[in-house]
Amino acid sequence: MKKILKLVPLISLGSLFLLLPACSNSHVRIGTDYKNNKDSDLQGSAFSSTIYVFFSDHVVSVYKEISAKGDIARLKSNGTLQSSSDRWDLRIGAPKGASLSKGTDETTSMEVLFGPGDRMPVLEYATYKIEGTSIYIDWSQHHSEYFALSSCSSGSEVFTIKNDGLVLESATSPGFTLTLDASGKSHALSSTDEKMNQLAADYQEQSRIAIKREQEAIKRAHEAR
Repeated sequence: MKKILKLVPLISLGSLFLLLPACSNSHVRIGTDYKNNKDSDLQGSAFSSTIYVFFSDHVVSVYKEISAKGDIARLKSNGTLQSSSDRWDLRIGAPKGASLSKGTDETTSMEVLFGPGDRMPVLEYATYKIEGTSIYIDWSQHHSEYFALSSCSSGSEVFTIKNDGLVLESATSPGFTLTLDASGKSHALSSTDEKMNQLAADYQEQSRIAIKREQEAIKRAHEAR
């Protein structure tokens, strides 16, 4: 059966008449946050929202935003990741880069990797494709090292584009809807530019943390005199 092209009324340009295709609703907004706040309804969750960012080269990144009392930390002794979703004693909302210790045992010393408002990467530049008004995302690859903490599935995901790309409604997880957040973080349009921007931001953050630690060490040395 042949597919019928939906047409709008004739438009006259002098003696030339054109048949124009009707406007499609099959585009997604590039380089902008799409957000779902369902995580904030889960008591004790380390996360407040899930954020998707689509790029022009058909890749998508997914993040979990850390809640006001949430923390993601790493044990300094063996590198094990710790989440405040699983540990009540981590639900303190310590800032990124802070050092935490439970008791005097140094094996319990931790460094906070993500604190309130930070974004923990879950899916990093995974492929997606658009067919009609549907977006297909491949969750089988490109997991971040924090993927296991996110409680996300590795199965494929399908969204239906609605309201001219302002809303993405999940066809695989009923009730899960992403809404365009125009006030969210600014992103590059392509993943290549986004990676470069992230490298620069990471370098600045590492420098800031190193300077802060050096200042704290100097302060402690003066106090010890």
